[in-house]
Amino acid sequence: MSGIRPLNERRVEQFYLGFFILHILTTLIMDCAPVFYHHVPIPLLKQLNEFYIDTFKDPIMSIISHTPGNQAYASLAWFRSFLWCELVFQVPVFFYGVYCILQDQFISKFGMLGIIYSSHVITTVLPVLSTLFAADLDFQAKLILFGFYIPFLIIPVHLLFHLVSNVKLNNSNKVKNQ
Repeated sequence: MSGIRPLNERRVEQFYLGFFILHILTTLIMDCAPVFYHHVPIPLLKQLNEFYIDTFKDPIMSIISHTPGNQAYASLAWFRSFLWCELVFQVPVFFYGVYCILQDQFISKFGMLGIIYSSHVITTVLPVLSTLFAADLDFQAKLILFGFYIPFLIIPVHLLFHLVSNVKLNNSNKVKNQ
């Protein structure tokens, strides 16, 4: 398509492209590692997950990484459901977002799905943050964990406002032109 603007002229979309690619990697390598290695043994994912837990003391990932069947594992069924949503819903959305950005159709093709995605992510990250806040960890450990999780709240909030304002603008322009 000759009408595709160069990506270097679309700074906001460059940012979201980086976010989607990073989120694909973190989802498949870190977030959903417990989902994978409980069903399909992938030693590298398990080792990386254990390194993360040992280093950063993430209580949620620590519990979810244990063998299914114990009481602590059962208490985080809500978090496992979030991981499955991330794997089944969000990962395809990331790939579609990357595609739409590369085709210069981010607002026109991704807009409404992006609004749904970002709303979903915001409502799933908030319970995770509140669980971490209530966890029995020292301030420094909480600060580090919040540093990992907060970008996955702030960026979807920004994306939500960006898409809502631009999708609305597109719809207003369509009405004006008719």
